[in-house]
Amino acid sequence: MKLVEGEHYYCENGLYVFTSLFLLLRGYCCESGCRHCPYDAKGWPRDEFRQALPQAYATACAAIRARRQRDA
Repeated sequence: MKLVEGEHYYCENGLYVFTSLFLLLRGYCCESGCRHCPYDAKGWPRDEFRQALPQAYATACAAIRARRQRDA
């Protein structure tokens, strides 16, 4: 995926800050305390993103399900 400034990230004080869209599309929580982390404590996307970013939400859920099935 090609990252687009303003859509997937922005720069603040010389640092890259990832957006919720990028973090959803990545498909997992890195547990680093990202400012815009869209995931809940169990690693699933928070419900508020279901309507705000429906395609990214569905992509993230599918990736999580696949990874959990593979690791089971």
